[in-house]
Amino acid sequence: MTMPSNKSLQATRDGRSSSASRFTSFGPACLDVRRLRAMRIWHAILIAVIGVLSVGCHDRDSAESDAHYHAWLLVAIKGEAASHQNALLVRIDESQTRVVPFDSQGKYYQGFMDSKGTIVRSYRGSWKVGERIAIREERHEGVTTNWSPRLGVGQLFFILTDKHTSEPIDILGEEKWDYESDFDRALQLVYSNEAKP
Repeated sequence: MTMPSNKSLQATRDGRSSSASRFTSFGPACLDVRRLRAMRIWHAILIAVIGVLSVGCHDRDSAESDAHYHAWLLVAIKGEAASHQNALLVRIDESQTRVVPFDSQGKYYQGFMDSKGTIVRSYRGSWKVGERIAIREERHEGVTTNWSPRLGVGQLFFILTDKHTSEPIDILGEEKWDYESDFDRALQLVYSNEAKP
């Protein structure tokens, strides 16, 4: 007995019979390819959405950490001001740098930034508004023969010191702070009884 030929079965390369629909654009195998493509598209969309959401969360986390850091800085400057006899707001009027060798071989350099400024506000201490102040900062890190730091001429800085002298005052890193209005308000509140106009 012979079987009628089934045109839907075809031999594959390895000799097995297979559905002819695999080689057409409307069979179940083709549907699997379409389903796979659709899944890949949805997968790509899902990854994109997660990426966008994670950036939003990162920005929110970053903003929260920035707020915490700013609050920490506020506490730090109040603490530094309390540990010094003078807490001042100074406008830098002139500034210059100089570089000198740090060792005898000339491999390392130290930089000095000499600035002169005017007292804009005295939160505490013996300095008065309008007095002139000279400060000297010393740097070791990142100093080369062509060292050129931001001089800050015309800008405001908080200067914390124990000295009141016409000679240049050596300032360490924690004794000079960039101006921020929040810091100004906080120091005015803390030292409102001592603040001078």
